[in-house]
Amino acid sequence: MAVSTAARFEQLRAFLLQQTGLGIEGRAPVRVVVFASEKEYAPYRLGPAADAFCVSTDAQDYIVMTRDARVAAHEYAHAVLHSKRLKLPEWLAEGLAEVLASVRMSERGSSAGGDLPERLQTLLRREWLPLPKLLAITEAPQDRDEAEIFYAESWALTSMLMFSPKYSSRFREYAEHPPVDAERDLRIWVNRPKPVVLLAGVPSGKTASVSEAPDMRQLLAEVLMVSGRLELAEQRYRELLAEHPDAPNLHAAMGTLAFRKGDRETARTEWKQAIALGVTDANLCFQYAAVASSAGLPADEIRPALERAIALRPDFDEAHYSLAILEKNAGRDEIAVEHFRKMITVGPARAYYYWSSMADSLLALDRREEALDAAEKARKAATDAEQRIHTLQLARLAQTDLAVQFTKDASGRQIMATTRAPHGATDWNPFIEPDDVIRRDAGTLRSVECGEVTRLTVETAAGPLALAIPDLSRLAVRNGSAELTCGPQQGSPVTVVYAARGSGAAGVLRGIEFQ
Repeated sequence: MAVSTAARFEQLRAFLLQQTGLGIEGRAPVRVVVFASEKEYAPYRLGPAADAFCVSTDAQDYIVMTRDARVAAHEYAHAVLHSKRLKLPEWLAEGLAEVLASVRMSERGSSAGGDLPERLQTLLRREWLPLPKLLAITEAPQDRDEAEIFYAESWALTSMLMFSPKYSSRFREYAEHPPVDAERDLRIWVNRPKPVVLLAGVPSGKTASVSEAPDMRQLLAEVLMVSGRLELAEQRYRELLAEHPDAPNLHAAMGTLAFRKGDRETARTEWKQAIALGVTDANLCFQYAAVASSAGLPADEIRPALERAIALRPDFDEAHYSLAILEKNAGRDEIAVEHFRKMITVGPARAYYYWSSMADSLLALDRREEALDAAEKARKAATDAEQRIHTLQLARLAQTDLAVQFTKDASGRQIMATTRAPHGATDWNPFIEPDDVIRRDAGTLRSVECGEVTRLTVETAAGPLALAIPDLSRLAVRNGSAELTCGPQQGSPVTVVYAARGSGAAGVLRGIEFQ
């Protein structure tokens, strides 16, 4: 029984992958729990109409059923749709699952379509739901009578859209915008023999194999928890913990139960214990880190959980990102950049935060070219004016150094303030004020006239240039003495930098360089 069930699922997997391109990749194999009787299945039934069900977590899919190959195909379709994160209308999701249940495979060939006798009989003897009402249903009915007609109509409508000559060529369009006036066509379709479509040979795929679960009681407890039967699941897990108090997976499950019940403190305590005991679930380690972070725990409490998650799953982008941010905030920028760089995929929603954080860490490491490149990528990913302004600030930080500059306060008094100077600039002059109109001329120094305001005359190609020096202590002098001798000068070649404005002269001297 177990081998034939596993082989059936393997055939379905191969068929779906070949015919539709849909498959479950990058996830653990689907866990299938098959009960031998309705009596054994009864405690796990989700509702009166649930003859089988598929439930999923972020990392694992479960199919719970009795011995029914058609039901197996139906629930496997749901597992595939969940793994692809496809959110379809309820009628279409259930209809596709029912159509998949019509697939028949053998060594000689495969086919799909035709009638499903049970669904067909329901449609022939029951009053139908009006088509607009069927299309508006967002959750499969739990009442068995309502569920029977819902599933039957969903199957009929989906099979008509897929296989009817009138509709099949526009299946994608009708799947998104079903023809609400097609009830007459649907009734004709139901009362006619359905076409059986022959399919290309389906490879057997991987060889199906069966292995015993380490503890069937634990697997069933997992099913109870994932399907929302939390109280009963907790009871089962407590029984197991009494027998195996140091089992990390049991503490992990108790933490997950507490988290789903809203008890974050117990969840954190149980998950911490599971990690200490060597749990091998990377997602759980990441969840613990998230809960610990939201609880305000220190970085030293959170870091080991993220490192454990990455050790278990090196391509865990979420864990790399969280650890990069944690290390950045802790001032460990070299490690932060390392984890940023290890991320494989940076989605559009995260791109701005990723690149701006990367730029911050690279700036802290004085890796300016890389920081400038990251800032530019952040600018391209920015989605509003505030983000774009921040990226320009990051770029400016990468291209400049902290410096000082004289300026004026609100009352007009000169003060020294911090500013940014071009990175590596050797000619930065702190005495140039923000509103100065700066000019530069070369010539020979002719005279220095001392007085309340010192005046200096330079002979330039355009003629004599008279410049004022209101405060000799605020004059940048290069290649010469800061003390100027009053009177006629020897004609030393100089370059002067000055603010072009009054004081009875052509401008105010800010700097002089002797050649």
